[in-house]
Amino acid sequence: MCLGAKGAIARTANIAPRLVSEIHNAYLAGDHARSPELQFRLAPLRAWIEKTAGDLTAAQRRDLQDMISNPFVEIASPTAG
Repeated sequence: MCLGAKGAIARTANIAPRLVSEIHNAYLAGDHARSPELQFRLAPLRAWIEKTAGDLTAAQRRDLQDMISNPFVEIASPTAG
């Protein structure tokens, strides 16, 4: 948004909705220091999704399903396959 975007379709919002919402809310509130800080917290999950998209192990699919079905799970770092 700081580069002019009006919104996004974020795959990570399905897995870490609270964190993605915090990023959005911080930006809209004018907290331009916290917004990128939160983006950096989300970066490992984003990278993991890009790396494994379409090539997930059964365990990774189960982990993602667990995260998606419980939106209150705090993501510290994705599990490795």
